[in-house]
Amino acid sequence: MLVEAADLLVSRGHEISLVVTARDQMYPDDGLPTFQALADRANCELVVSATLGVEARRVIKDAHLDIGVSANYPNKIPQAVLDLFCHGVLNAHGGDLPRYRGNACQAWAILNGEPHIGLCIHRMRGDELDTGQVVVRTSLAIDISTSVTEVMAWMTKSVPGMFVEAVTAAETGDLSPPCPSDLEEPPDLGSRCFPRVPEDGRIDWCSDAVSIVRLVKASAHPYFGAFCIHDGDELTIWDADLWAPEYSLHAVPGQVVEVSGDHFAVATGSGCVMVTDCELRGGIPGIRPSIGTIRVRLR
Repeated sequence: MLVEAADLLVSRGHEISLVVTARDQMYPDDGLPTFQALADRANCELVVSATLGVEARRVIKDAHLDIGVSANYPNKIPQAVLDLFCHGVLNAHGGDLPRYRGNACQAWAILNGEPHIGLCIHRMRGDELDTGQVVVRTSLAIDISTSVTEVMAWMTKSVPGMFVEAVTAAETGDLSPPCPSDLEEPPDLGSRCFPRVPEDGRIDWCSDAVSIVRLVKASAHPYFGAFCIHDGDELTIWDADLWAPEYSLHAVPGQVVEVSGDHFAVATGSGCVMVTDCELRGGIPGIRPSIGTIRVRLR
C-alpha cells in the first residue's frame, strides 16, 4: 500500500526524490526488490537502513525533502531524522489512535469486540510509537463476522488515498510545519498493543463461543490461523461462526456435535461454533471429523 501511495502521489504531480526501506525477514519476496523497483521508476536513490545512521541521514538531508510518507518501518525514527523533512513524516497506522497504538491493532480490536477499527495518517513524533498529530482519520464498522482478512483489504485500499489527502493538506497550508510546541506537549499515550505470535492462536474450547469466533477472525490470513489438535495433528481453523443448534445439547467442550457437508459444529464452554474453513497440518483441506472430540493440547 505504501508503493501504491507513492505511485498515486506521482500521478497527482508530486515527485518521489528518495526511497528508504529496511530489510525485513517477514517479507522476503515483497521487500527490497519492490522498493528498488519504485526507486528505479522514480529515478531516485534507494537507502537500505534499519537504524537511519549517519550515512542515511546525510543522503536524506542532501535530498532536500518536503515531506515523507511511511508505513511499517521496523524501528522508531529519531527526531533528528524527522527534522530533515520540512513538514515531517506522515505514518499510516491501522488503529484508532490514541486508543490503539503499537502492533496487531486490528487483531486486538476484533478480539476486544470493538464496534469499529480505526485507520489514521499521523505526523510522527521522534523516538515515539504511533504518537503525533492525526491528519486524516477513518474507520470501518466491524462485528462478530468481520475477519482480519477483510480489515487488511480495506486498509490496503484506503491508505493510498489517505496519504494523498494528507500530503495535499501540507501543500495547501492546511497542515502547518511542525513547531517546538508539538514536541514539548506530552502525547496522549492511550493504550499499547503488543505483538501476537502464532502460539497466541491456540483455541481453548472451554472458552465461550463468542471469544473463540473472535480469535479465529483475528488470526485469519495474512496471519497464521487459529488452531487446536485433532487426532494428534494440528488443525488450523481459518474461519468459523456462531452456531445455534435446533435442540438442547450436553457436550464436552471441544466435542464435534454436528457435521454438515464440509462444515462441522463444535461445542464450547458456552455455546457452539461452526467451523467453515480449516486444514490439517500438511495441507489436507476441508477435514470432516466424525462426531467426537477435537482434543486441545495442554500447555
